[in-house]
Amino acid sequence: MGDVGDVGGGGAHAGSHAPGPCCMTGIAMLLPPSAARMPLCVGVRHTPGALSVRVAYIAGSAPAGAGPQEAQRQFAQVLAATERLVHEAGASLDRMVSCEVFVREPAACPAVEALLRTWAARRSGCARLVRQPPGATPHADLGMALVVARPATPAD
Repeated sequence: MGDVGDVGGGGAHAGSHAPGPCCMTGIAMLLPPSAARMPLCVGVRHTPGALSVRVAYIAGSAPAGAGPQEAQRQFAQVLAATERLVHEAGASLDRMVSCEVFVREPAACPAVEALLRTWAARRSGCARLVRQPPGATPHADLGMALVVARPATPAD
């Protein structure tokens, strides 16, 4: 797998859902091949009872002086990636246990929080903004850490 620094390219297992330790990996598979590469890093970890998804939008990918609309656009990409990964893992956002969102730029917090509230209102569980950057991607502009409960399966 790629490192956190492998932004946008993605390794052979980028965005994979293999059990085991969470490894942040750059991915660019969220849009059609004709679209620009997205500066996202993703980590997914399965346990028998939960799915943990971390998605970070990497610092420096936004234009200098970008305003709240740019932060909302970035966060919309983070949300789309998170929803896709949860769905592909066979889990449901309706079983959300926790959701923490980091926003580096204080001026962008109200715009991101408004989008987060709209998104979270359609789901159970809690979602909140945090001030501490994600440990795996301290250089992120935005980060989302989501945990959803998974129903037990015969394999568990």
